[in-house]
Amino acid sequence: MTQDDAALVERVLSGDKSAFGPLIDRHWPKALSLALRSLGNLADAEDAVQDAFVQALLGLPSLRKTSRFGPWLCGIVLNLCRMHKRAQRNGRVLEGGGYPEVGVWGDL
Repeated sequence: MTQDDAALVERVLSGDKSAFGPLIDRHWPKALSLALRSLGNLADAEDAVQDAFVQALLGLPSLRKTSRFGPWLCGIVLNLCRMHKRAQRNGRVLEGGGYPEVGVWGDL
């Protein structure tokens, strides 16, 4: 039986960190497509998506509507992409070549 996003998020919030794996599996393709369209480079897009999932896991307690995990994650991905492009445009290299942390919203 496949659990919906809300049920998986609730499991993660209850301490079952293994429930985050299915969320990654479910949302990785769309998040990667979004990042790739924004950045135009597969390596940068993969880095952005990986960082977005880390930030999502860390910020999960701030997600007020657990059923909105997908759109919330996409917002994190887009913000990371914007920040990366802005840093490139301004000639800055981010420490470690990674992506800065962005604020995580409770609702979208």
